[in-house]
Amino acid sequence: METLIPRIVIAGTHSNVGKTTVMVSLMGLLKERGLKVCSFKCGPDYLDPTYHKRVTGENSINLDSWMMGKEGVLKTFIESSQGFDIALIEGVMGLFDGANPKTDEGSTSEIAKTLKAPVLLIIDGSGMARSGSAVYQGFRNFDRDLNLKGALFNRLGSQKHLDILEEALGKEESFGGMTKGDQNFAFHGRHLGLETASGKNVSHEKLNYWKDHAAKNINLEKIIETAKDVDALSYNGVSSVKPSSPVKISYALDEAFHFYYPENLNAFRAFGGELTPFSPINDKKIPEGTQFVYLGGGYPELFAEKLSKNNSMMDSLRSFADKGGAIYGECGGLIYLSKGCTLKNGKTFPLLGLLDLDIEMGDKLKSLGYTTVECLEDSFLGPKGTKIKGHQFRYSDYKEENGQKMMSLTKKRNNLNSLEGFRARNVIGTYVHSHFASNLAIPKNIIEWVNR
Repeated sequence: METLIPRIVIAGTHSNVGKTTVMVSLMGLLKERGLKVCSFKCGPDYLDPTYHKRVTGENSINLDSWMMGKEGVLKTFIESSQGFDIALIEGVMGLFDGANPKTDEGSTSEIAKTLKAPVLLIIDGSGMARSGSAVYQGFRNFDRDLNLKGALFNRLGSQKHLDILEEALGKEESFGGMTKGDQNFAFHGRHLGLETASGKNVSHEKLNYWKDHAAKNINLEKIIETAKDVDALSYNGVSSVKPSSPVKISYALDEAFHFYYPENLNAFRAFGGELTPFSPINDKKIPEGTQFVYLGGGYPELFAEKLSKNNSMMDSLRSFADKGGAIYGECGGLIYLSKGCTLKNGKTFPLLGLLDLDIEMGDKLKSLGYTTVECLEDSFLGPKGTKIKGHQFRYSDYKEENGQKMMSLTKKRNNLNSLEGFRARNVIGTYVHSHFASNLAIPKNIIEWVNR
């Protein structure tokens, strides 16, 4: 399989430089041109992709070279971009920031080189004049193997400010810029990043404001032409699998639970999973015929009272587990599986109690970064020794824990090992958000376990 789709990476000098604002603005403008836009997000981010989807109407796909490997990135990009006119890839953190401080492993730059994609660097131009050119030249000269095409300045004070920055940089390498705009339309964040781009949090008016704002000073024609100047990509690996017997998988999806990699859900489907969403907040019970339950991450702590009061749903899940049904919970899902969650205000809300854990929310990060998981015993995830890569980003921790730990975790940053992953019969919960592309045996094992 191959593709010659026009593509461009929207990178930044650092985090919070405005990459997502630029992304949604560009995607909106491209859609106005009648182009079918597909979007991607570098790294293990669940939130920025929700902004992409609000504009394009299509799932935004994560590309993470550490969790997926370069071949996995290439395969995912080629398969996911079929039938589209142009692809925009939003970077993570700064252009060269990743899993290793001495290499481009896991960085936006590694993704760009893997996809042979040109790069547009977003520079926060506030308080800058000629220094903007110095910043750009430093990034361009840092890695000459990278196809860095130019800069787009953000958070400018005025049109005159942009004129000064462009004069210093040179028109050839400038793609224009955006002023600070009306901050009443700014995208707001919370403890895990930007707010989810639901209709409640991010209005169409807000999205359209930034699109129209960008149209004034961004050189869209130059961006399109740059995206077209790419070589073909090809992938020779097997891109399809033979599905097993259908298995009805129900996955939590509402305001409290919505952190899922689309590729994880697609992997279940590829092996025969029939996926049905349900709401632990609003529904009375899990869907009829459920054979496996997947509880993803999200913000259960923000909806702990509503989750705790939905006794009908919790009874349904407890009954499913009591009858031997398998449940897998990641981070937010682990919290829901616990006996209860104590919030920062001291209030405790009882939850499922399927794992012998008590969870407590904190003000500071408890864990952040890539990790490799190894199963220490046989389970529906696979035989003892099964490994998978994932990521942690959490503000909660165990207040009390008495459950059986069935995983060994190794942190990428420092190689520190710890025991985690709790199990009670066929219920497993972990703080790790796993990416199945790192080991497609996991979804296959789950489907086969249910069908055994």
